[in-house]
Parts: sequence; structure tokens; C-alpha cells
Amino acid sequence: MFFDTGKEREIDRIFDAHKTVVESGINSAISACGGKKTLDREIDLSRKEDLYRFFSYLHNVINDVIEWVQAVKNHLNKELRYHKESDIYEMALIASNTNFDLKEETNLDYSHEKGKATVEDLLKSKVSENIPQATIDALCEKYGIQDPPKD
Repeated sequence: MFFDTGKEREIDRIFDAHKTVVESGINSAISACGGKKTLDREIDLSRKEDLYRFFSYLHNVINDVIEWVQAVKNHLNKELRYHKESDIYEMALIASNTNFDLKEETNLDYSHEKGKATVEDLLKSKVSENIPQATIDALCEKYGIQDPPKD
């Protein structure tokens, strides 16, 4: 496994070690029936035909994954709803009530007045320095807050 040239070059030892791990994983994978799961037989990545067989398999797996990701992306693009930035902050205010203790109930009650109070508190804090002025203006308009802070 480890060639004497690798004795002087760490990159060669690392390559050999990685190749051995990949080869072991492929050769030890079995199907539910007990047969070879991945490539139907043991492979030796030092043999040209096995290396070609492995890269062909890898090529097919990668193409299948790309097709799957594309299908998911297309599906999500049809299903996604996009929100204005001020609505995102309102949804974040609601989501901030999430109780991550799964043994307890989460109260997601929300009111315009509670949202307004939260935004007013936010605008008084240093956190508002990181919020774009257009978003602050939109939140102030949404909640009827007069004289919003300016840059």
C-alpha cells in the first residue's frame, strides 16, 4: 500500500491512505442479500479497469445527485413564497416566541400592538444600527411609529 516514494513525501502517504479508505468502503459494502452492493465485486484502485469502473460509478452517482438537486430546486421555486423585508421581521418576532423545550407548549400568539412595542424597543437599541434604513422606515410605516431614527 505505501510506496517507498511516499516515505519522503507526506502527500503520497495521504493519497495512499485515502485511496485505501475509499477502496475498503467500496469493497466492504454489501446489499441486503449479502452481495456486493456498490460495484458487484471487489476492486483494486491500482488496476486501470477498476479505477475506470469506480470513476464511471462516481460519475453516475454525481449526475443522479445533480438531477435530484435540480428537481428539488425546481419544486421549491414553484412553492416558495417571497416576503417583503418588513414582513420577515414580523415573522421573526412571531418565531422568537418558539419554546424549544419540546415538553412544553409554544405560544405563538401575536398582536399588532405587541409587534409595535417590540419594534419600538428594537429601534431604541443598538441592534437597530445594523438594520438598513429602508427596513426601519418600512417597519415604522407598518406599525405607525412616528419619527423613526435616521442614519
